[in-house]
Amino acid sequence: MVDTHLWVEFFSGKTSPVRDEVDRLILQGRVLLAGPVFYELLIGPRQEGQRQYLLGRLRAFPMLETTSDVWMRMAALGRLPS
Repeated sequence: MVDTHLWVEFFSGKTSPVRDEVDRLILQGRVLLAGPVFYELLIGPRQEGQRQYLLGRLRAFPMLETTSDVWMRMAALGRLPS
């Protein structure tokens, strides 16, 4: 799962290691969206055209069903050492 701040950097258009990694994950079909990330990204754009563009891009990725088990796994992943 790609978190909100990583998507923001990815969509910024600037070349960065984060953008390269998100690109790699997309090409490998390893990107899922969680509802909270989807929401956070869609409330960000100030113009409706930007929001529609973003929505079109994000619809390409499967949504993660957010059961309590999913949240517990995400919390465990968030605690892994870097």
